[in-house]
Amino acid sequence: MKQEKIILYGLGCSGKSSSIATLFKLRDSCPNLRVIFLCTERNALSGLEWGLKHYKIKLEENQLITCVIRNNKKKAFTNELRALTTYSKQSSSESQKNDKNGNMNKDKYTDFANIISGLTTFKGIDYVTKKEVTLGNVGDLEFEDILVIDGLTPIMLAIWESVKGDRVGGVMADYQVVQYWLKRFTKNLIDIDASVILLAHADRIYDEISKEDKIRIGLDAGTALAGKYSGSWGDVIYAYQAPSGQRYWAGKKVGVETAVRNFEEKDKLEPNFSLYNFFKEN
Repeated sequence: MKQEKIILYGLGCSGKSSSIATLFKLRDSCPNLRVIFLCTERNALSGLEWGLKHYKIKLEENQLITCVIRNNKKKAFTNELRALTTYSKQSSSESQKNDKNGNMNKDKYTDFANIISGLTTFKGIDYVTKKEVTLGNVGDLEFEDILVIDGLTPIMLAIWESVKGDRVGGVMADYQVVQYWLKRFTKNLIDIDASVILLAHADRIYDEISKEDKIRIGLDAGTALAGKYSGSWGDVIYAYQAPSGQRYWAGKKVGVETAVRNFEEKDKLEPNFSLYNFFKEN
């Protein structure tokens, strides 16, 4: 198998998760293919299962390993209640300042640490046998493995929470820290031996060069990084749903950011990894 680093992004219900099922159509040319599916989105697994049924995929043991990242909160909304209570007593300027004598309870916002922990000590469930599978650090995955992370939006929210803690308002300096963690997180994904597919949402961001709004990967990490982030990935695919309800991929579309190396530089492409040059040796 050829190693790939892909980001697949689009609006909600654009078929991102379901298209992951088409990876299993590559089994004839890549018989040792294994998909490691890490869910940060709560609806990620249901989207994949829809795709498995739609494409009539029959799986065997050790072909799909899934893991759902869950936070450690025993009671819902505890952090939110504490942050809101603090915020209601503060002035607008106070809500944007770090407490010099404390950490704003940053240690209680553990979602990003849980995601990182899930990648360093990966424990998943074999989709066929329902047995727990321990894979260890994702850096130990092989070339025949494809790590799929669905998706980026909860990761960005988790990073922001770990940076701000109970502080509701943000300051410009926060963006530097958020960008640092996103860049470091991405670099670690890019550096592993396995192929990686990261699913993300789309956002409409003003482009300083064209002086127009452009659809880009939704990062919520500042406009400066928005125009550079896609350069980290080998292929950037835009997924969307047409008014007719038909779902497509775009390798080229006016006003949309894409990067094409292993699929076609066209619009209205069928969302199917097996139809293009992904993962296949030339």
